[in-house]
Amino acid sequence: MPKMISLCTLSLLLSLTGCASLDAEFSDTRDPYEDINRHIYAFNETLDHYMLRPLSQGYQQIVPTPVNQSITHFFNNLTSLTTLLNSLLQHKPQAAGHTAVRFTLNSTVGLAGLLDVATPLGWPQHQEDFAQTLGTWGMQSGPYLVLPVFGPSSMRNLAGRLVDWWTEPLNALPNDTPKYALRSLDLIDQRADLLPLSRVVDQALDPYSLVRDAYLQRQASAVRDGASQTPDDWDDDYLYD
Repeated sequence: MPKMISLCTLSLLLSLTGCASLDAEFSDTRDPYEDINRHIYAFNETLDHYMLRPLSQGYQQIVPTPVNQSITHFFNNLTSLTTLLNSLLQHKPQAAGHTAVRFTLNSTVGLAGLLDVATPLGWPQHQEDFAQTLGTWGMQSGPYLVLPVFGPSSMRNLAGRLVDWWTEPLNALPNDTPKYALRSLDLIDQRADLLPLSRVVDQALDPYSLVRDAYLQRQASAVRDGASQTPDDWDDDYLYD
């Protein structure tokens, strides 16, 4: 499910809050549209500040913590189909089997995913998407983009999002009203869970650069399944011409 505004940014910073910025010599290659990207970033941050963040803060105050966790587990479980398909496309049968077992456990014993019973049993969650699949197939990331409303992206990630959208289980709902209601709930729930990370961005000397570098490092790491990188690896991954 596409994430609005800074949600994607903050989720990446969850695992990268201590990361250093990439070397400036790669700036032109990674972010050739920086001027327009910064304007779109400012628009997204304004939208987040006046709409999404207040909604998420109200949601966090009203919804009890156990219910909040169950909602998060439910939507995380729905991403299993995307992860399963992309694990197969990346020739990872073991990871695909792992995801299938996890989805089965949480969808049955876990009451449609409201409870995460798989993780304590030794089946932790991992995620794969089509942008990662394209990366493993050799497609380079391309220029960094900031999309209106949707936030940080790249040419590769943009193509991946379009494909992943078709694998979302919510698309199978015949009625648009519950579909969009669930999408909105997912967005607000995830943004509420990430509210503590807002101050990481707010206190940065250059929030735009922090967000960009965290996003690009996280994308490159995801394609390599967390393997360490060298500056040469970064240069290859961000090349787009």
